[in-house]
Amino acid sequence: MDAEEFTWDKLEQQGLGTLSMTIDELYDLTPRSFSNKMIGYREREEMIMQNHWEQTRMIVHSCLSPHLKRKMKPTELMPFDWDSKKRVKKKIASQEEIQEVIKRYSQKKIVNGT
Repeated sequence: MDAEEFTWDKLEQQGLGTLSMTIDELYDLTPRSFSNKMIGYREREEMIMQNHWEQTRMIVHSCLSPHLKRKMKPTELMPFDWDSKKRVKKKIASQEEIQEVIKRYSQKKIVNGT
């Protein structure tokens, strides 16, 4: 919701309709909490939509691949905007790093007396 388009009716429509909240749940939220709830809802809906399109792409690829002259990847056959988004590689901690964190945590527990 844009600030210039804000109305209480739109807020209630989003909260009561889109998010299926009760009137008490809606008015118990702070504006920030409501905004975060809407962002989370939209991200979830986008993820579901992408999943459906990925399934469609795999079905189309499975149906067409026996009839194609050359092999094609599903992403070549039906490219989507989210295919080009770079995926961030997550760093996996080594055993040494894990042991170091455990050691530091144990030392803090001793210092704090717990």
